[in-house]
Amino acid sequence: MLAWADVHGAVAVVDDLDARKAARAGGLTVWGTLRVIAEGVRDGRATEYVASTLVDALLATGARYPCGHGGFLEWARKNGLL
Repeated sequence: MLAWADVHGAVAVVDDLDARKAARAGGLTVWGTLRVIAEGVRDGRATEYVASTLVDALLATGARYPCGHGGFLEWARKNGLL
């Protein structure tokens, strides 16, 4: 995925910290999944309800994020994403 983003000048969407560091060291633009979801809300492509429900579903499958169940919107606002 990082190679594809590099070749196509795209933003790499990566949550793994080591992969993000490697991508940035290689000059790539990297966003995490939570930023992509927040951008969708900011751009009007998703509602806050949908975004929160999606993040909660990802957490339920074992994803590890800096917000807990039901905490995405508060976390995103606190971090300037919403």
